[in-house]
Amino acid sequence: FFSLSHLIRLNTMTCDSDTQLHWHWYIMTCIMPICFTMCIGLVVLQRQSLQWYSKTKATAKEDVYSNKTELVCLYGQYLIGCLCSLQCFLCHVSNLLSELYCVYGMPICVIIYAGTKSCLYGFFIQRAKCAQGLCVKKTLLPPFVWRYVFPSYLAIYFLVYLILCSVTFRGKVVDPRTNSSVPTACLFGRFYPWVFTVSALLDVVNSLLFLLLFMYPLYHIMLKCKSQQELHTPSSIVVPNQTPVPAAETAAAAAAAVAAEEETPRDLLQVKHTMKVNVMCSSICSLSSATFLFVMSFSNTGVIGHYLWLGGNLDIMINSVCLFLMLGINRQYLAAKCVANYCNEHAADAALPRHRSKTGTETSNATSNQTSECVHIDHDRDQDDERKSDE
Repeated sequence: FFSLSHLIRLNTMTCDSDTQLHWHWYIMTCIMPICFTMCIGLVVLQRQSLQWYSKTKATAKEDVYSNKTELVCLYGQYLIGCLCSLQCFLCHVSNLLSELYCVYGMPICVIIYAGTKSCLYGFFIQRAKCAQGLCVKKTLLPPFVWRYVFPSYLAIYFLVYLILCSVTFRGKVVDPRTNSSVPTACLFGRFYPWVFTVSALLDVVNSLLFLLLFMYPLYHIMLKCKSQQELHTPSSIVVPNQTPVPAAETAAAAAAAVAAEEETPRDLLQVKHTMKVNVMCSSICSLSSATFLFVMSFSNTGVIGHYLWLGGNLDIMINSVCLFLMLGINRQYLAAKCVANYCNEHAADAALPRHRSKTGTETSNATSNQTSECVHIDHDRDQDDERKSDE
């Protein structure tokens, strides 16, 4: 924040640009560090969530979180997102640095952004792979696809972007203190719009594919839960002319039926909730990235390219938050902490009036006791005075 205030003060002293563009520079410079702070905060929250899960949910024979690859992709999204947001900010103020930083920092920033997308897709693949184990008979792809094809696809995806961005992208330094029409210091000097257009389409296809692979087994689990719920209804259990069954077996069968009726709706609701959360978060990630990449394909027209760095920061922040919420233990951790804080606050608020009322009651009782004692003393004194007067 000290560096940020120094940059703002420097720009204020030397910039004679239009007031609206001047405030655009302020807004971009102040909002962009929020993404960096958000990604760092997600790393801390993720660590606290895993520690909370290990203390409250995990058993002694169970690992804290068994899917290590998913955690690697998750932490990779957070940390590479921090690096990308920092690179975007430095490119935004590259007029204070060397000119080469903007020229070659532009392709580096796009490559780092491709790294965040690789971690995002890796997380989606691991989520879909875990869902296949819940319903082995209902899988769309054979095991070798999950083990070899998808990891190779992610590696090729990142290598293609690494080579393509190194060749096609270059930056151009523009000093906002001398050029009043630009609210940033680094623009596209050379780029190909079709790269962003293909990237947007590819992002939509990848998100839909991985979401379908995740939802397919869960959909069959939901159908299975519904069928089990129908089988345990009272109408399907009653059989006419049934032979007598011992009382112990009848009680055991009734208890099993009641337990099945209680567990099946709970499992069904849990599956539905998981599907809704993943559909919502995946849709938000895909919509954010596709919109950003498609809009950036028109960077050479109008003022769209002036807000490249701000759009990239916002997209990374949205993707990181959605990935954090897609993990079930993170949602449970946030719910537990929010409910605990809410209950503690309301308990404190509820206890305060009781304490006040209790204190007021005790005070009034003490006052009444003192008053009654004074009345008795005065009455005794009056009786003594009457006796003396009679004597």
